[in-house]
Amino acid sequence: MGRDDDGRRHARRRRHRTVLNSGGNPWAFVWFQILTAGTDVELYNDLVSGEAKFTDPEVVDIMNVWLDMKEKGYFSDPGSKTPGETQIKDQEVAMIPFGTWYASTLDTVGLESGTDWGVFPIPNVNPEQEVIPVAIETAPACVPEKSAQRELGLEYSEWWMGTDAQTAWSEQQGNLPFNPNATAATEEFQKIGEEYTDPKYTFYLRYYEAAPAPILTSSLDQFTGFMTNPGDPMPFLEGIQATADEYWSEH
Repeated sequence: MGRDDDGRRHARRRRHRTVLNSGGNPWAFVWFQILTAGTDVELYNDLVSGEAKFTDPEVVDIMNVWLDMKEKGYFSDPGSKTPGETQIKDQEVAMIPFGTWYASTLDTVGLESGTDWGVFPIPNVNPEQEVIPVAIETAPACVPEKSAQRELGLEYSEWWMGTDAQTAWSEQQGNLPFNPNATAATEEFQKIGEEYTDPKYTFYLRYYEAAPAPILTSSLDQFTGFMTNPGDPMPFLEGIQATADEYWSEH
């Protein structure tokens, strides 16, 4: 998401070179996720399934891209206590990598869709990758098989996932509806929803949901350390891989 404003403020932003919100814990995984999937989405999927190692040379190379971006001053302070929405409102950052749910958060600081901010798919790091990965975060809506209200639960679920309910939900939340037949509440999300129907896009599960819990916890600690004390990525990756080795040996 990016903030539109007059040329004077854009010039000020360029002088500071702080283009991107870095995200602190619990968002420490975001740039690793973006850079990894944008380089090789199959490698990303292999990492979260335990088929690849965090210490593999390809992963080290990705971490060094992140390090280079950090050293060039592209990121905001990961230890900042100022919320991302305030940073973008105050022109401290130009872009912030969040899902469509973040629209309601931007509303809380008075930023309007299509006027103050817009959305775009994050392009690939690797231009030779044929698909453009888009992260999703999702979870099932479950109805217990033996529930005394099983039929009512199924009826409610059908309504909730239907076109009318999702259109109303989008209007209330300002978010992109789950049901592709529902109407998004804003022009920005109507356009992005249509764009994502193009087969050049592929969807992958966000790291926060895709990584097993112990590996996620270790990753958040190590990525936070890497952002706050940037340097050789290998010690951080070795810390994550030690947890991954232990986890996958038992699963």
